[in-house]
Amino acid sequence: MLAVVSRFKWIHISYLAALSQQFDLLFVWAGDGHAGAAQRALAEGLRGMAVGTANDDGITNVRRRLRDAVAAWQPNIVHVMYYHHEELTLLVRELAGDGVVILHECRDPLTAFSAARRAGPGSRYWQLERAALEASNAQSFVSEALRVYMERTHGLDLRANSLIVPQAFARCVVGPPSPKLSSRDGRTHIALVGTADDQPDHGRWYVDIIRRLVGLGLVVHSHFHDLEGVSLEPYRELAGRLEDYHFHVAIKDDRTSPALSSVISRYDLMGVFHELEASHRNESACLAVCLPCKAVCGWLHGGIPAVCFSHYAGVVERIAKLGIGFVIEAWEDLGRIASDRPAIDRATQRCLESRDTFTTEHNAERIRRFVQAPLSPRRKGDGGLDPSSVDVRLEPKLELHEAPESV
Repeated sequence: MLAVVSRFKWIHISYLAALSQQFDLLFVWAGDGHAGAAQRALAEGLRGMAVGTANDDGITNVRRRLRDAVAAWQPNIVHVMYYHHEELTLLVRELAGDGVVILHECRDPLTAFSAARRAGPGSRYWQLERAALEASNAQSFVSEALRVYMERTHGLDLRANSLIVPQAFARCVVGPPSPKLSSRDGRTHIALVGTADDQPDHGRWYVDIIRRLVGLGLVVHSHFHDLEGVSLEPYRELAGRLEDYHFHVAIKDDRTSPALSSVISRYDLMGVFHELEASHRNESACLAVCLPCKAVCGWLHGGIPAVCFSHYAGVVERIAKLGIGFVIEAWEDLGRIASDRPAIDRATQRCLESRDTFTTEHNAERIRRFVQAPLSPRRKGDGGLDPSSVDVRLEPKLELHEAPESV
């Protein structure tokens, strides 16, 4: 397998390490999503090389390096990984030819992230997204809802050659559950993790959400990233005013230790909420079909049930399939759930039983079985767009609403 990573992040290390247990693996990366992550992967024994980005190295050099990697490794399978990687899928198809199986991964659809930027039929984003699907032999989607979205958006039938692969983390970060805080005070404790905005009317503005949760009688704990350019002061100030809201620092380096698991498992519930009607940084179109990482943080690391609104179809389908959470239609529904201790206990037990299905090792084994099974012939064009007609510019810095993984 040749793994092609568009923007290398810390989470890719565990993913590639798990795939290397199933395949003879070489990875190449274009840009850095997290500084130093690709170098750490090399230091930990994974084989890889940089191909560069068009902005920094020029498209001629990127194409040459990628061509050299394909020629030297002679892969049977090329796995092209998220995100902003549609052009790399087209470039790999050009360089590798039709004899190589290309697995195109999709977690954040271009057309959903860029809905406000005229990403409808005929737009460049729409063309890139469809062309990458048609250039690949197989696809992995983070949720069934995303696969349905892609089928409807592009008029394609993707079921036969696609696999649902939720976000995942390494088995080594899953630790035994810690004693519940609720066992001390009889209260229901809910966690909020990930990225927070510091401005009202932004999609990840949690001040109003926290007030609602406290008003419902829950004890709220947040573990938000401390990111450059985003102030967490509104949340520190709120914790000083609300007795039942506790502001905590984010847990560092969860990639190789069960530290996050130990902390998150103290809570009873994981809240998956955003301001869905926000005027700025509104990700609701993508949240409606994807599987936010913060949900996985609860289920995998802590083994605690998630709570979300029905808008989050990717989360809802996991809850429906595994019984590992609760779907609400109104905030008042959460108040009733918080007082139903037997229901929370049952869902918690199912979460603990399901944690391994969210590991990279589990998913890597599924990917191996998937690509080794007979695939239907690749359908070129399907009466739509010819992938070879799309101009490949390798634009790694598309103007999309990007958000770091929540940990």
